[in-house]
Amino acid sequence: MSYTRWWHSLLISFSVATWGLAQPLYTMVTANGRYGPGLGPAVLLVMLTFHVLPVGALYFVDRAFIRWSGSGKMLRAYRMTLFVLTGLAFARTVQIHYLSTDLSGLELTGFTVAIALFIALIILVIYPHRHVTMLLAFLSVASAILTGTFMYQTGLLTTAWSQPAAEAHSSQTSSGIDRGPVFIVIFDGLSRHVLLKDGQIDPERFPNFAALGRDSAVFTNATSNYGATSLSIASLLSGKWISPKQPEDVSSDSVLTTLARSEYTIETYSERPGALYPVFLVRKHPQLLVAEAVTWLNDFIIPAFVPRPFLLASFEHVYSQPLWEDFLANISAADAPGRVYFVHILLPHGPYEFDRYGRRSNAPLWWNMSRVWNVDQTERAYEEQVMFVDRLLGGLTNKLKAERLYSRSLIVVTGDHGSRDIGMLRSPSSKELSELTSSVTLIIRGPGVAPQLSDVDYQHIDFKPTLWDVLKISPEKGLPGVSAFAPERPARDKWFWYSGPASPEDLLLTTSNQVSPPIGGWYVRDRAGGRWLLSTGPTPPEVRDNKTPGQ
Repeated sequence: MSYTRWWHSLLISFSVATWGLAQPLYTMVTANGRYGPGLGPAVLLVMLTFHVLPVGALYFVDRAFIRWSGSGKMLRAYRMTLFVLTGLAFARTVQIHYLSTDLSGLELTGFTVAIALFIALIILVIYPHRHVTMLLAFLSVASAILTGTFMYQTGLLTTAWSQPAAEAHSSQTSSGIDRGPVFIVIFDGLSRHVLLKDGQIDPERFPNFAALGRDSAVFTNATSNYGATSLSIASLLSGKWISPKQPEDVSSDSVLTTLARSEYTIETYSERPGALYPVFLVRKHPQLLVAEAVTWLNDFIIPAFVPRPFLLASFEHVYSQPLWEDFLANISAADAPGRVYFVHILLPHGPYEFDRYGRRSNAPLWWNMSRVWNVDQTERAYEEQVMFVDRLLGGLTNKLKAERLYSRSLIVVTGDHGSRDIGMLRSPSSKELSELTSSVTLIIRGPGVAPQLSDVDYQHIDFKPTLWDVLKISPEKGLPGVSAFAPERPARDKWFWYSGPASPEDLLLTTSNQVSPPIGGWYVRDRAGGRWLLSTGPTPPEVRDNKTPGQ
């Protein structure tokens, strides 16, 4: 049987698109909580982009080969290529979820050889009997089951189109509430070190940060508790320690959920929707989940040895500026009072491709920058990108002043973590972190907040009680953090979870610069010398309750 009918082409294309492309992404979406109430448009767009359209494209290519060669060698070679690529993609997914997170060096070579031998064996067994096509056709049954399971898990036919309960409550807020707007702005990877000069924000390089700082409380000893965005933001919003290996759903404890129940209206603008776990995900911008899917494909499905510039290396920042501009456009004097704006954009996080004026390079060197950049060049590129962020911040303050909202707004500007890649290159040893990795910017401006430079021991576990302090909301009992404005603060350790090199780029960067990156684990800052040292003993007490490995 030649399997050249139109429905043969359709079944084969459906199987290849499902197991070679859609299945890895569906696993990412369900395993990492990238779904929830109201995310129907985003999930549907992911399915359309990475499943439906590839099926259509493969179908037309298959029909073209049949038209040109019938059931001849060209069609057989094409379908055999599809089979091999699908097998590699499926094997890579299995490796990611059940073996090592990433592969490099001899481990990568061994894995590649093993997979190649496995596929060669299958080809030797079934190719002479032309069973590859039959196998792909019959896999369409499993493909349909997998697709249906994904639709069920994400609630695509039910809850994915509903409004989250907390936001439904917030939509009932009366327009007559006489409260100023709240702006929580998280710039991804914004370290405080790049802003400071002689202990203050440098007005020459960062005029807008400096201008905001003059009206604000600026914290010069602020650190994050996590190096991963999803963990950091989940902990920051919930006020809880999060177990790195067993992250929990903290949406019910989220700052945003509580404010919605307090009759604030919530607006979110986030390039990492899953980081909110999962309430208040971005529904107005479903394309952001597509961007995250492409980024995930680049980081995990595509092996480390493939040159990234040819595979959408700069896709990280496609929506950063448009999302920020949309956020600014939606601020108005009529709507802002009683509203909370939560904003998280992937700047100044790498790739470092923007100069201070926002001009984007045509060929960013994020993937292969370690081959041509040393740490000093990397730091200069990072500084240029932070100067661009300064311009974005200036757009916010100018808009608030134009709308006559600046004086009554609560503005909180921070980062989820520091500059991890530069921190890796600056780390003294494999068991000591650079302060650049953990340090974050924290600027709080609002009615009743006295302008000041503060060196109190702030860490992001303190974010929630600090916000409640400023908003005059009674904190819930049992929060491990304490307000940065509290008159009495306990003596305690500073903690930071570092996962180790997070991507192939990290490994390439450190290897090319002959640096041993810090190993993963909990780091604690030495109170006497201020060094971040790998903890060989306890972790934060609350984390042990979440069964952190080794405890």
